[in-house]
Amino acid sequence: MKVSFFLLILIFILTGCQKKQTNTTIALWCFDEQQGLYPSCVLSDLSDNDYPLVLGRGGQIVAGKFGNALLPLDQEELDISEQPDDVAFGMTRLPIPAGRTQEPMNWFNAYFTALMTSGETHLRKQVGFTRPTSTDLNLGAFDWTVEFWLNPADPAGEQGVIFEIGTGPRGENDQITSLTLNKDLNNFTFYNNISGTTLNIPTKLEQKRWQHLAFTYRSTDGMLNHFVDGKLHSSLENVSVQRLSPGEEDYFSVGRDGTWNKRLQAAIDELHFSKGVRYRQDYSPPGSYSYLYKINRPDSLLQGPDLLFADKQDGEDPIKLGTRKHLFIDDLLLEDAAGLILTPNPPRPAEIVLTGIKGKFRKHLGVIEDDEGRIRIYTTVDDDYLAVWISDDGINFKAPDLPQGKYKSHKNIVLHASVGMGIVFKDPNAPEKERWKYVSDYHRRAVSLFYSEDGLSFERYRQPVLPFRSGSQCNIYYDDQKQVYTAFHRSDFGRTGNGATQRDFVMTETRDLLRPWPFEALGQPEARNRAAKHRTADLIPWYLDNGPLTPGGFSVEYPWIFSPSDSSSMV
Repeated sequence: MKVSFFLLILIFILTGCQKKQTNTTIALWCFDEQQGLYPSCVLSDLSDNDYPLVLGRGGQIVAGKFGNALLPLDQEELDISEQPDDVAFGMTRLPIPAGRTQEPMNWFNAYFTALMTSGETHLRKQVGFTRPTSTDLNLGAFDWTVEFWLNPADPAGEQGVIFEIGTGPRGENDQITSLTLNKDLNNFTFYNNISGTTLNIPTKLEQKRWQHLAFTYRSTDGMLNHFVDGKLHSSLENVSVQRLSPGEEDYFSVGRDGTWNKRLQAAIDELHFSKGVRYRQDYSPPGSYSYLYKINRPDSLLQGPDLLFADKQDGEDPIKLGTRKHLFIDDLLLEDAAGLILTPNPPRPAEIVLTGIKGKFRKHLGVIEDDEGRIRIYTTVDDDYLAVWISDDGINFKAPDLPQGKYKSHKNIVLHASVGMGIVFKDPNAPEKERWKYVSDYHRRAVSLFYSEDGLSFERYRQPVLPFRSGSQCNIYYDDQKQVYTAFHRSDFGRTGNGATQRDFVMTETRDLLRPWPFEALGQPEARNRAAKHRTADLIPWYLDNGPLTPGGFSVEYPWIFSPSDSSSMV
């Protein structure tokens, strides 16, 4: 009896462990980036694995089932035949290498829809792609689930690729695993080169309607099941699936194959790869997997005192400030400014507040008072990790010994990620556990938002808020009178009189801090018109500067707020 009892306990433990391992997310692309997103911008993976894709000229972000979705449709044609001679990245067609058939990627041929790649090494590529054949995106003899929402358009003349993973080089061999939708919408084809498997999977899809599709694979008996809107539609037995061999130039493509053909005639939303069999019987289609649709937001934002000058006109009676503080720099406060000169207090040397720093200490400082009245300095150290120093008097700062703060020679790390392009602030509209916020460029991909309960250990919201890489420190505050979050970001699009890069700043505003912030995509003609009002680089659109695999910076999508004054040193 004792043996049987302990055997039952062991079985229970093993079963529990197996269930715990089941349904582990491999990757989740919700495609909730801004509609009109430019090619070269990042499509974020919301899983813990962080497998980003990049949008190509053959894809668009459009309205989806939940938020937005990915549509394999070409973006506007660009006049990129006549660009400045000094533009190096992606604007020059390179010869096909010996023994190859595919032209190296450049802006002229980058008609992929969404891609991660270990190839294309001649381009600037700073997103931080993973090697897909080394991940569980490389489907094989383990339990897995692939699911997504699909909205088919009118059928076209060929198969459309849901996804394709290849050992590479892309287009040079058939070492791939792929899932394609046939043009009649009545069959999927699953192909796995290594096992020699080519499966025809019956389905029945409707045009112009969102449908939830799932494919599950059980490795013990090779059972592959296909569900449509939660109903089991087809089952295939004894299916063999094997991982592809690792490839030095491997890739993972969504919406088209590795040569940008076989365009999917459908919008796709919430593409989700899981390790484990997520559905074993009929189910109710899931809601969104994104946290953006699960978090509670305040019904209203904190409202400050009324604007003093909202309806003020010149010549009216003086404004009654009462006890309110106001900077003495506004003309509306003065009836007559004759002879008045406003002079700011000049800077002066003061005490050295921080010494004995080990390792790197660089980039941008942020200073903030915490809830106990202490002063904190935030800045980046080695590898652009964010660290904090704290002072009781604002003069003598010390590095706190934080439980999760160890990195190299440091003990005061609050964010273990490549950031360093932002500022810490307190969000008066957030719940306590997310009250401390940090906004910064993340891994040179986009501007992201981070949160913390106490400002001593930050986590990242997986969905970036702005699609551009930041040229410098992002600054943000909550405007309680306008009830918007206002942020400023450096643009490198401007030029001095002698053609050097000029640092200008654009302004963004949003009422919803967590969802992607408002963005107006500009076509090439409108971008040229707006750029004509400023002194800018000749390359338009500006996102072309970094090549098809690295996002561009801010240009003229947002208002230019701060620009340097011309001087003899600039012209």
